[in-house]
Amino acid sequence: AGEPERAALLPVDVHVVGYSELCCSMLESFQIPYYTRRPDVGGLPWTRGLGSAQGEYIYVPASCLEEAMELLNAPVESGEEEYEEELQ
Repeated sequence: AGEPERAALLPVDVHVVGYSELCCSMLESFQIPYYTRRPDVGGLPWTRGLGSAQGEYIYVPASCLEEAMELLNAPVESGEEEYEEELQ
């Protein structure tokens, strides 16, 4: 609604190389705003959507925390059945 809101730390394991980019991409595709914080970058503690490194933390608005967690914890469907049906 355009009002300032408290940021909430998204509890994901962003120490896995490439995982934070995947999380940020999913948040973007579902239009959930986010910010990242990289303690290893001196002078620039807050970035938005920049490439990540180990030790990056992802924050979302507190009102979006539950939705973001559900999105990132949703079971993955393989789609193999659909692919096999298309081949036949």
